[in-house]
Amino acid sequence: MTFPTHTTSAQHRVVPVLTPRERQIAWLIARGLAAKQIAHELRISIHTVRRHSEKIFDKLGVHSRAAVGWALLAGDTRDAA
Repeated sequence: MTFPTHTTSAQHRVVPVLTPRERQIAWLIARGLAAKQIAHELRISIHTVRRHSEKIFDKLGVHSRAAVGWALLAGDTRDAA
């Protein structure tokens, strides 16, 4: 499966596009919240959190929650239009 990308001229890298909801969940993951805590805070099901998390990991090409935080801090994400 391919995901939309955006190339920044200043940094010359491919930037995965996260939806606003994925970006919100990614920041909560980066803050160290567990899926159950994220579900409670956003008032969504834990299943929905897990589904979004899988998409976030795939789009960012990471395999750990810590790596999600690093990707966010490095600016490797962009809101979907």
